[in-house]
Amino acid sequence: MARFTTKLWFGPLCHRFNRIVREHMKVAHVTDSLGFGGVETWLLNLASFNSGNELRNMVGVIILTGVHDGPLKRDFEKFGVKIVRIPFQKGRLLQFAREFRKVIRDEQVDIIHDHQDWVSGLHWLLTFRLNVVRVSHLHNPKMMIDYYLSNWRRIDRLGFYFLGTLFQCLMSDAIFSTPKRVLREYGWLKRMNP
Repeated sequence: MARFTTKLWFGPLCHRFNRIVREHMKVAHVTDSLGFGGVETWLLNLASFNSGNELRNMVGVIILTGVHDGPLKRDFEKFGVKIVRIPFQKGRLLQFAREFRKVIRDEQVDIIHDHQDWVSGLHWLLTFRLNVVRVSHLHNPKMMIDYYLSNWRRIDRLGFYFLGTLFQCLMSDAIFSTPKRVLREYGWLKRMNP
């Protein structure tokens, strides 16, 4: 399948193209669990709106990277959303990469919308050479930056943060933030991405 640029996918003047894309492309959302946070409730609203119509692939599959599914799992399943849990942990990165790639291929996903901040850069690195559009969505950067940079003795934590940020900037087709202030907090590196 041809790789679509984010400018065509999200461009305001491409209504006809957007309609075709919405009807035929499948989006996988990546988050850690299905709790009662902002991402999860937004996805649940989108899934409830999309169930049974031509937009059902906008929440085609949800990939959970945490160790728990969360309380909203049954609600998503009622709307026909496939949920796959693949724990993303330091000791099982290669297994994560294999399982993540398998889900993307088996489900015929065209767009991966990752809601996990800089960790999406590590997901992109582990899924190198997949023909998908990669969208990183930043939600709580100040908290994440402070948390990961507060303990300089944890070299593995710092390494994950810097590698994740680097590959997020290099491999994302688009980086969005909620709210816009988030990109200012991250600095110049994120704003270089289209």
